[in-house]
Amino acid sequence: MCLAGFGCGPRPAPVPAPLPRAVAVERPADDADVELVEEEAGPATAIDLARALPPETAALWVVEDPFAVAEALGRAQLIARFPEEHAQMVREMRDGAGVDLTDPAGFEAFGLAPHAPAGLAVLRQANGVIPAVLLTVKDRATLRARLLGLERDWLPVERIGGAELFGSDRDRSAFIIARGVALFVDEIRPPVRDFARELVERSALDRLDRTEAFRAAMDGLPATADARAFVSPTALLPAELRAVSFAQDLQGIGLATTLHPGGARGELRVALRVGSALDRVARSLRAPVTAALPAERFGAELDLGGLLTAIDAWNGVGGSTAPAIPPVTAREAAPVRAKRRQIAELLVELGRQRELLAQRARLRASAGRHLGTLRLTLAPTEGGLGGSITLTPGAATFGDAWVAFADALEDAEHAGQDSVYRIHDLRSRLDSAATELRVLQGASP
Repeated sequence: MCLAGFGCGPRPAPVPAPLPRAVAVERPADDADVELVEEEAGPATAIDLARALPPETAALWVVEDPFAVAEALGRAQLIARFPEEHAQMVREMRDGAGVDLTDPAGFEAFGLAPHAPAGLAVLRQANGVIPAVLLTVKDRATLRARLLGLERDWLPVERIGGAELFGSDRDRSAFIIARGVALFVDEIRPPVRDFARELVERSALDRLDRTEAFRAAMDGLPATADARAFVSPTALLPAELRAVSFAQDLQGIGLATTLHPGGARGELRVALRVGSALDRVARSLRAPVTAALPAERFGAELDLGGLLTAIDAWNGVGGSTAPAIPPVTAREAAPVRAKRRQIAELLVELGRQRELLAQRARLRASAGRHLGTLRLTLAPTEGGLGGSITLTPGAATFGDAWVAFADALEDAEHAGQDSVYRIHDLRSRLDSAATELRVLQGASP
């Protein structure tokens, strides 16, 4: 399906019909012996991946070309910066999948389309959420053969109409090939096969792209974008929080982003439920809108490097205080004086470790400036809120920023790598020593 808001013309809607019930088939010895049904056309755009997902999907992030997006985000620079880690990853990919799935050629050799729509989704199961990966199928027979060749404890393959289902109860994962899309679902609560089968057996109308929340959030966003995202606040929250009025007011959040090596800009839409408290507030801010009296706008700018400083502050180790030490009395026995000397040595070491930790925090804060800034602006629009998100790296390109950040962070970690743990240990030892000192003072004549 393609929505008019994405620049696509209307299509005649076929009469939807539920897919037939599943029929188990034995794992074939040779894939050539299996007659595959004609494959439905794959997704024309990234947003079409929503047709492969259930309506209660909590979140979806899709890209038009995964490898182009990876290059824009600095893939080449990161490989050059971490050659050993990348080589290890490639070896593990080849050992597990038989090909290097981090390379377009290996992606295609696995039966997948390297420069076609791909995405990540968060699905709801019971009162929890599970991750899912969506990829465009290039060659279904090749993909099927690759999956059957994996050393996995697959259950017998099932055919459900034009779809095929691979499930593993042991790994709590399933792989579905349907409608030109390969869907990998992980961390499923058993029974795995039942959950995956339910995904496939839904009718053409019972899917994410048909929901009111999805249409409201995504409609009106730019027709051209490198990446898109959708979030359903009510689906993302656990059951006990969905009844909160604020969550109920938010119908859906949509984002369309254009990426380039020097930054990213996204158009944001927050769809509000008509008549809700938030909708009434937005309407009051929106009208009247004239050249002399525009709609109220509000926004924020976040220094991403400040997140590291906030993490260090939340850790709280650097600001922790030493335990209370009993005051010195007029005449103290030798064991008491010995314990005081021990405490004095521990306090000196605690001060040294705190200074190392403070130096580490300063270096981490300096490293964080390479992450750049995130700017958000919002204003009331018809049906909710609209605005933009701009991400600017702290260097000429995302790749340069990641490399500079990794170099600076490595220096910071070396400066006080063990200080956090040593401070915790010293605090514990000081507490024990202070208690022992009180006991010794009480036992002194």
